[in-house]
Amino acid sequence: PSPKPKSKPKSKPKPKPKPEPEPKPIFDLFDVDANLLHEDLAADLDRHLEAMAAVGVRACLTPGSHLDDSRAALGLASRNPNPKVYATAGVHPYHAEHPSGDEGASMGVDELEAQLRELCARPECVAVGECGLDAFPGFPPMEAQVPVFELQLRLASELRKPLFLHVRAAHAPFLDSLRRVDAALREAGALPTGGFGDAAPASLLGVPIIVHCFTESAEEL
Repeated sequence: PSPKPKSKPKSKPKPKPKPEPEPKPIFDLFDVDANLLHEDLAADLDRHLEAMAAVGVRACLTPGSHLDDSRAALGLASRNPNPKVYATAGVHPYHAEHPSGDEGASMGVDELEAQLRELCARPECVAVGECGLDAFPGFPPMEAQVPVFELQLRLASELRKPLFLHVRAAHAPFLDSLRRVDAALREAGALPTGGFGDAAPASLLGVPIIVHCFTESAEEL
């Protein structure tokens, strides 16, 4: 009989290559306007938070746009997720006529002030807003927006909370409201002092301010 062919030695399986480590984020980022409660994001909130953390967002500010929205933002902040979520409480100019968030419900100024005061005084609330004025088509008339805006300016100054502001196509009335409330507080001797570093009575309303939505000209800036 013919000899059997010699069997080739079995080759050892090649080790699987190690997966490339995920690149570390270059920066530590703070997202100043993370609308995590928007209907486009809220349904998959945890996935969006994970994605933010993966690219280096270490913390973010989630603004309240009406009373119900503000309660939800404060509730999210109290969960202490990663990344860290800070919250504001306030009424956006779009909701000036229906500040609760229910378009079928109205609310008097006194009731609005009481509810806003309670929300803004909570430790999870780091700023008052998002509030301001907006003359874009489809927004409430300016006579409805201004009282709600000025209420929040006074409240922020009284509670010594920073302001998270919004202005679009309404530069003149926006400045008028800021100056009017500031002048009234100065006359009453009610501006806060200390506690914000450089923010002293010499500064507008005596509290830090960020204007996150600004669509005006370089001259107006």
